[in-house]
Amino acid sequence: MGGAFSKYAGFFEKGGNRVKKTAWKNRIISATKAVGTYRDAFLPMIDTLANILAERDKIYQEYVETGAKPVVEHTNKNGSTNMTKNPLLVSWGDMNTSALSYWRDLGLTPAGLKKIDESAIKGKKVSALGDILRDIGG
Repeated sequence: MGGAFSKYAGFFEKGGNRVKKTAWKNRIISATKAVGTYRDAFLPMIDTLANILAERDKIYQEYVETGAKPVVEHTNKNGSTNMTKNPLLVSWGDMNTSALSYWRDLGLTPAGLKKIDESAIKGKKVSALGDILRDIGG
């Protein structure tokens, strides 16, 4: 097996240590804390992302165990056999796409971190003029 997936080969071999949902959840929490975007309110989103990644890992392991063929033969209802993208590889890609949107929402991509409203996370900053106007008003 080579190509784009070769760096994962030892990670997903039969009997290897797959990263499970809890491990993914811990990794995601650590990552959000490291970039300063962690909030308890994000735990349901973190849990969903951990589920997606754990499922993605299962799909990839099955892909590797079944020969890691990017295309497979498929026989349709008319009896014609055609070459088609491996459904496991398609599902793996779909899971990665779903995971990416969660990574962005959690601020774990450069674009996602940039989009996060810093005032909502770090507290609202008030200008000096705002302080003066608030003091005058009461």
